[in-house]
Amino acid sequence: MLIKRRCTATGVVNFFTKQEPFIAIGSVISRTGAEPFVWRYHGDMVAAGGTARDWRDVERAIDTHHRRAEAEQDQARCAA
Repeated sequence: MLIKRRCTATGVVNFFTKQEPFIAIGSVISRTGAEPFVWRYHGDMVAAGGTARDWRDVERAIDTHHRRAEAEQDQARCAA
């Protein structure tokens, strides 16, 4: 489960995990244009980014990258 919070100073929306509510794992800015959302995922082992036309696509992309990173970490723990 991801938590999202908007920074009142910059307008950036940051995504956090319940386990670490003070370190953002993703961020989104909005701009004008055909694809108004620019998102970034800042994982431990994976970093990704892109643009999207609507908010659902942004949330889906960040959630997908987060779940994939968690699965890779679980596999690495099992292999060790």
